[in-house]
Amino acid sequence: MFDGQLTVIWLGEVLSSSFTAEIGSVLLWIYVIPVLPFMITYLMNSRRFDCLD
Repeated sequence: MFDGQLTVIWLGEVLSSSFTAEIGSVLLWIYVIPVLPFMITYLMNSRRFDCLD
């Protein structure tokens, strides 16, 4: 009975950790994807100005 309780607790921890990891990756993509084009254009513009100097 004690082993059963341990496995249930362990399963709960594994599920919650993987669940939070998935949510974190989804939030990361939601925040990163809209910003990526702006960052790329900003980097390209800064490099162009460096070349002009």
